[in-house]
Amino acid sequence: MLYAIVDIETTGGYASAAGITEIAIVITDGENCLEEFSTLINPYCTIPHFITRLTGITQEMVATAPGFSEVAEKIYSLLHDKVFVAHNVNFDYSFVHYQLKQNGYTLQCKKLCTVRYGKKVITGLRSYSLGNFCRALDIPIENRHRAGGDCAATFLLLKKIMAADVQDELSKFLQNKTKEKNLPLQLNKADFLSLPAATGVYYFLNSKEKIIYIGKAINIKKRVASHFAGNTTTKQRQEFIRNIAFVKYKLVATELMSLILESAEIKKYWPVYNKSQKNFEHRFGIYAYTDQNGYLRLCVEKLKNQLPLILSVKNKVEGLLTLRKMVTNYDLCPRFCQVAYLAETEACTCNGACTGTLKVLTYNKKVQKAIEKIKETAASFFIVDKGLTPGESSIIAMENGCFIGMGYVPEKLATGKLHQIEPYLEKIKENSFINTVVKLKALEQQHLVVPVK
Repeated sequence: MLYAIVDIETTGGYASAAGITEIAIVITDGENCLEEFSTLINPYCTIPHFITRLTGITQEMVATAPGFSEVAEKIYSLLHDKVFVAHNVNFDYSFVHYQLKQNGYTLQCKKLCTVRYGKKVITGLRSYSLGNFCRALDIPIENRHRAGGDCAATFLLLKKIMAADVQDELSKFLQNKTKEKNLPLQLNKADFLSLPAATGVYYFLNSKEKIIYIGKAINIKKRVASHFAGNTTTKQRQEFIRNIAFVKYKLVATELMSLILESAEIKKYWPVYNKSQKNFEHRFGIYAYTDQNGYLRLCVEKLKNQLPLILSVKNKVEGLLTLRKMVTNYDLCPRFCQVAYLAETEACTCNGACTGTLKVLTYNKKVQKAIEKIKETAASFFIVDKGLTPGESSIIAMENGCFIGMGYVPEKLATGKLHQIEPYLEKIKENSFINTVVKLKALEQQHLVVPVK
């Protein structure tokens, strides 16, 4: 088994948005240095001042250096049939993999992280950064923060870890019997292993224990692991993975409950890496009001807490289309429903409401009938499904078309009586997404629906 120990210096932290300024490679069998390669690389972009202060690599130093394309073939030949080794391997691998791909080479090899491997074999250190790890093992580092110096130190570090590996942890890493090598560097393996293969919501937290992402899953452990698979090199993904330090979860009984909880928690915590659902809100509604002549009129307005809502809609266009259907289906007056597409001289289909010849009471009854039909879609009901434990049922409660909460009750109480169910409900703030998915579920699986008595 041959290992290619790699260290690079870059112009930034993300493979797709930065360049490599230096690379060093040591080929070893685990004992001896068999081959070395090191070169500065012209990134063809500006090197930030803080990078120059850290590494000492200046714009002038790389001006005459080869571009990556000029050394890509050599680098690929050194790496492609070896185990790719680095301290925080995903960082170095993402850059090298990306640059090789840009030049027509697809790198596919096993990876070994000396941080993860070292933590497994040499336990109890306060820090496993390259400098502190080497210091703890009395390994000298010459020319720190340069590819050649750090690569040489990683070579010596790997030898010491291998010598201390009496449990043969190395074979587990190389045979893919552990997912630990794919985990974010800050995430504790025990936290990952404790995740259940069950339905629920999971939370990624950063090192300050702030929630940065919320997701739902039928199998939490499998879904969390999928976040760490692959070698995507976008800035956002690399930043996301790098910031994950903790993972927590909440179990629920059904996929619908996980959808509800995920949406409510996203609205509550506003995680930086959740994009969808943040702006999924119905901001308009259909309302009724009485004009100065006593006729009921319908309109679409921005949601108003002080007015009784007939129906919430995504936008004004959807609201106007709904009103047009009501006009057609119930012979309402388009001029009284904010869809006055008739010219003043045209005859109206409302039989005289807008001209004052149709009695107020007669016209208003037609409007009320239309409103009642609309509100039938906003009924009160429960969705009753399996619980978390034997002998209980899960309950999702809707009242007048709005989600009011969910919870778990003894099976004998899974009836349509709201006063019996309410003490078991966890009150969750409703939103448009939750209302929509619950209503869709009720339509799709009517055998789970219990009307409220």
